[in-house]
This record gives sequence, C-alpha cells and structure tokens, in this order.
Amino acid sequence: MANYRIGLNLLQANVINVRASSHSPPVIYLYKGGPVPRHVTHIRIDKSIKVIPDELFSGSNVQVVEMHDGVYKIGKLAFYNCRCLERISGATGVRLIDEGAFYRCRRLKDVEFGSEKLERIGVGAFTRCGSLRGLKLPSVKIVESHAFQFCINMTDVEFGERLERMGESALLNCYSLRRVAMPLREDLISDNIFKGCTNMASLELVGEVHNTISHFSLQVWKDVMKYEIDAINQVLPAVPADGNKTLAVRQWIRRVRTRVEHFTTEHNSSLEESATILELSLWRDNLIGETSHGNGSDSSLEAKPNKRARIDVDSDSARQERRMTCGANIVVKNVLPFLQLK
Repeated sequence: MANYRIGLNLLQANVINVRASSHSPPVIYLYKGGPVPRHVTHIRIDKSIKVIPDELFSGSNVQVVEMHDGVYKIGKLAFYNCRCLERISGATGVRLIDEGAFYRCRRLKDVEFGSEKLERIGVGAFTRCGSLRGLKLPSVKIVESHAFQFCINMTDVEFGERLERMGESALLNCYSLRRVAMPLREDLISDNIFKGCTNMASLELVGEVHNTISHFSLQVWKDVMKYEIDAINQVLPAVPADGNKTLAVRQWIRRVRTRVEHFTTEHNSSLEESATILELSLWRDNLIGETSHGNGSDSSLEAKPNKRARIDVDSDSARQERRMTCGANIVVKNVLPFLQLK
C-alpha cells in the first residue's frame, strides 16, 4: 500500500491540468524523466530534458507533445507505433531525429520543427506516417533511407539549399506526392527515391543557383537556363506510373548543372576580356593626360609624353607602374572579383 501511494503522489505531482469535466482542458503530464504512464495523452517536456530517450513513448496513447527549444535529439523509436499521436509542437531546437522515431504514427499531421537547426533525419524516421500532408525542412542536410516511405497522403515536401544527401527510397511509395523543392546537387539523389511517387509532377530548385543565373551577363543565357529548369516539369508528368522518375530527375540535374557551369565560365571569361579592355583604356587616358600636362596644354594630343615607361626593358615593372598611376589596380582588383560568378 505504501508503494502504491508513493507512485500515485509522483504521478499527481507531474499533472499540470486536472480534468474537472468533459469540457475542461486535457490533463497535461510534465515529463521530467523515467517511464511514462501508459494512459497519458498530453505531455509537456520539462526544460531539464534535452534528449527524448530511445523508445520512450513507443506504443503509448500519447496524442500531443509539447517540447521546448532545448531538446536537440529525438531518440530511436521514441514514438514508434504511437497510433494516437497527432501533434508535435515547440521542437524548434531539434537537430537529429533518429532511426524510426515516428515510425507508424499514422495520425501524425502537425509537426513543428525549427527552420535553422534540424540537420539529420534517420532511417525510416517517418515511415508510414499516413496523415502527414506536407513538410518544410530548410535546414536538413541528411535524409536517410526510407525516411518518408509510405507517407501516402503527403503532397508537398520542401528542402533547403543545405541538403547534401537523400538515402535510398527516402520517398518511396509516397503516392500523393506532387511537388518537391530541392537544391541543384548531382550526387544528391540515391536509388529509388521517387519510386512509386506516381503523381509527382513538379520539382523546384532552391538555393544559390537562382542568384547565379540572375547575374549572367547575357539575357540569352538566362532564357536558356529558365527553359532548362522548367523542362523537368514537362517531363515528370509524362513518365508512366511504373517508370523511373528518379532517373529522369538525375538526368535533369546533370543537364542543368552542365549548363550553369558552361555559362558561368563564359561569363567570367567575358568579364576578364572586358577588364583587359578597361585597363588598356585607363592606361591610354593616363598617358594622354601626362602628354597634355608635360606640354602645358590640355588639348594637345600630338606631343610626346615627357616621361615614358620603359616597357621594352622591364615590361612587368612598367605594367605595374601604369596600373598604379591609372587606377586599374583598384578597378581590376576590387570590381572584377565582385562581378565574377562562383
């Protein structure tokens, strides 16, 4: 009897809201560590907790979990098979969602992660989360294999420019998926990522590539890139249901990258040529100015300069002297790198 009373007192100490009637707020259990009572449905993670332990809520009746920005990891199978789980809020500090963390959370549809910290999503982390509709994951770097497999109602997923790799079958059999946003990286796509994504029709590029294209020096290059980027959205809907959308995306990424690299090289080459012409023009104007000054006239272009650089004797030092006196050392050094594309 004594042990029973101690356990009851501990449970009551963790309860924040007590249900007074059917219209009262739900009971919220403040989690401070240790096992969680199976009947608890609403949980608030205490500020002292930084990691959600492996299998902590696995198979429980939890429906809503309120986290805080100090939680940086959700452990393996932490919410495995929580069939009543609907919402995770306040998880703005999470950096790692480990293997199978939300596997088979079939009612999970509202997930709030931070936009700057989440970096890794483990193997099968959201497999069979059939109620997920869309996710925005701008800071994620690694998506492991099968991470979103059988998220059958997810229509939209947005990754950011930090994304480095997506594992095999990461989006396998997401039948309702229509739109994916991702960066332009050739080694990003692993095998069968989009297999079974029968309705996938739109792929958008995110990241620095748009800024690079916008700074191309010729409009025709910009127009060509716009056509190449839009081409994937003409191809994907035409790929049959049993076709290889993953292969189509890989080929498209390779083609777009090749085009971007080619036009970037052409752009930089054009800038270097223009810089040479500018430098020569500045030299000429400087020499004309010396000639006019040496003859006491601003209008005479026929007179010889009173001092010539000994280009035939020491061309390197002469070139440097001309650059120092005509301003080309400033223009070429500071302006050209600013205009060049990486």
